[in-house]
Amino acid sequence: MPEDDDMDITELKYKILEVLAYARIISKKYGHTKKYAKHIVALIIKQLLKLTDRELAEFLSRDKIGRMLNYKLHFTFTIFSKVRKYADKIVKELYELTIYHKIKNRNVRLIAQDSTAISAYSKSDKDAKYGHRTPSEMNFPR
Repeated sequence: MPEDDDMDITELKYKILEVLAYARIISKKYGHTKKYAKHIVALIIKQLLKLTDRELAEFLSRDKIGRMLNYKLHFTFTIFSKVRKYADKIVKELYELTIYHKIKNRNVRLIAQDSTAISAYSKSDKDAKYGHRTPSEMNFPR
């Protein structure tokens, strides 16, 4: 394995452990355990790799990342649906804490977030559940 690949793996390991540490802080705030925090990190990995719960359990059972997070071989994937029910606030705070620590003590010149409304002409768009506006709420040119 080339040196560059080793560096990528080391960097990835560091990032996962960093996110796990933040997840433990936030999970504890909500009365959850360290084990719960590793499941939150696993759900983030699931989203990044676009896996199903079953595929995530298989991945974590056989990959170094799973061993890093202390997952055992052949554990049941149903834990993820249980954790997902209450994970929204924790994942949001985890994101905010991670970003805060990345920009803390740095000169940040610009941070932008776009919340521009985009005209949508479909009232039955099931994918637009978060942050959407219906056509009746928007000012369309007549």
